[in-house]
Amino acid sequence: MNTRSAVYLVIFCASVFSGCSRARTAKSANADAPLEVEVYTVPANVPSAGENYTVPSTLAVEHEADLLAEAQGRLTQVLADEGHRVKRGQVLAQLDDFDVRRQYEQDRAEMQSAEVQGRESVVLRKSAEVELGRQSDLRKEGLGTQRDYDRARFNLEAMRHEVEKANFELDKAKAKAAADETHLSRMRLKAPFDGIVSRRYARVGEILMKDQKVLRLTELHPLLVRFTVPELLRRAVETGAVVEVFPVDQSIAGIKARVIRTGYVVDPGSGSVGCIARLLDPPASLVPGMSAEVKIAAKLPASAASLWIPRSAVRGAAGGSAEVFAVKSDRLERHPVKLGRETTASVQVLGGISAGDKIVAQASDQLQDGMTVRVRQ
Repeated sequence: MNTRSAVYLVIFCASVFSGCSRARTAKSANADAPLEVEVYTVPANVPSAGENYTVPSTLAVEHEADLLAEAQGRLTQVLADEGHRVKRGQVLAQLDDFDVRRQYEQDRAEMQSAEVQGRESVVLRKSAEVELGRQSDLRKEGLGTQRDYDRARFNLEAMRHEVEKANFELDKAKAKAAADETHLSRMRLKAPFDGIVSRRYARVGEILMKDQKVLRLTELHPLLVRFTVPELLRRAVETGAVVEVFPVDQSIAGIKARVIRTGYVVDPGSGSVGCIARLLDPPASLVPGMSAEVKIAAKLPASAASLWIPRSAVRGAAGGSAEVFAVKSDRLERHPVKLGRETTASVQVLGGISAGDKIVAQASDQLQDGMTVRVRQ
């Protein structure tokens, strides 16, 4: 090998070694790049165990209804506006009923005419009955003819059909008049219960479509609160139990309320039971719709403290256990967890993590205890 060939060989080997070194450096750099993860902050969904249970609610009433236009028409009168107290059966609004009333009066006249025709047909039938009886007597005495007797008999049969026809026409006329009367009543909106007009949707002169909202009627008393409690507190809010209600925007003492209904079925998704309580002697300043808090004189056992997190944050482990990964100072910490109820998107955690913990939102097989990660912003 001459000198020039030896130089070329040295340069080639140096180039190969340099390339391999750069490849190993790039591979090492890629291996050290932290995994990017999305973080979910665990919220506190229930009060701490050992404290009296307090739940938000809203003051409500048993009866509240939107009054709808039962027929299409122009709104001509609103006889009770917002804030007006009304009685059951009171007319609150009136739609234009000119055409309906005219049709009703016309059908009433036809009904009366049918009644007259019916009475006349009854009189003619009775006359035909008398004539047939007279012809029958004459025939027995040998003074009447068969022709006159048959004529009287056929005439009676015709009058009976006339009476049936008149009765049919009268029934038809009565049905039309009754339908008009029903239609006419639908042009008036009446209060279905005692209460107060809490909202007005339509203006006088507006053309309303069928089932369009006109007014909202709200009962004022008794005031109720509807709330939910965890399954473990179901016995504390059985029918007859007393709770305290605190209106949010008023500085008044708690108001006693008696539970009147407790749900018989536990919601499998949230593990809660719905309840309704009636306020006992509430002050006049309280009205439906106000925000309030319901305080129950019962404490949750320590086992009741639970949290809800996304199902995707939980990874199944060997032996049927479950685990989540918390992010602490850009490193993962593995936490075995005890699961409770499940919904389509969430799962209840009974132990293993605390409210405020930041956990990986999408658990995967790549995650390992102590791994360095980068939080996705």
